Amino acid sequence: MNKREVWDEMIETDEIMGMIKQEGAGYFSKEGKYKIDVGIYLEQLMEERGITRKSMVHRLNLEESYGRKLFGGQRIPTRKILLQCAFILSLDLKETQRLLEIGQKTRLYPRVRYDAAIIHGIEKKMTLDQMNAFLEEIGEAPLL
Repeated sequence: MNKREVWDEMIETDEIMGMIKQEGAGYFSKEGKYKIDVGIYLEQLMEERGITRKSMVHRLNLEESYGRKLFGGQRIPTRKILLQCAFILSLDLKETQRLLEIGQKTRLYPRVRYDAAIIHGIEKKMTLDQMNAFLEEIGEAPLL
């Protein structure tokens, strides 16, 4: 690839910001096109659903400093935190799998009992509290 071809593939920051504003979370669904920061992706999902960062940090029961680092890209969230976010944001299964992928965590796998329970909760549109109660009921560790 010569220098001209590389230059043609480069996208200006302002153009990327315009695409994010125009496409919302859909921008991040472009498989392999852009390296995505999970904090930025979560911020976009929260904005689309009208949830503030402060509210999300509170609902996740995180310390403010950790939340700042999480959304600032200085901390990588655990799989459990990403799953908690999925329930708080009322994500469907496809959106949850995408969030896990962006967060570089394993996707939900129905042959794993714990994952199957999470999938059940997502499909039944359970709240985070309902999901935790269900997990405890079946003898699994809660998300929170």
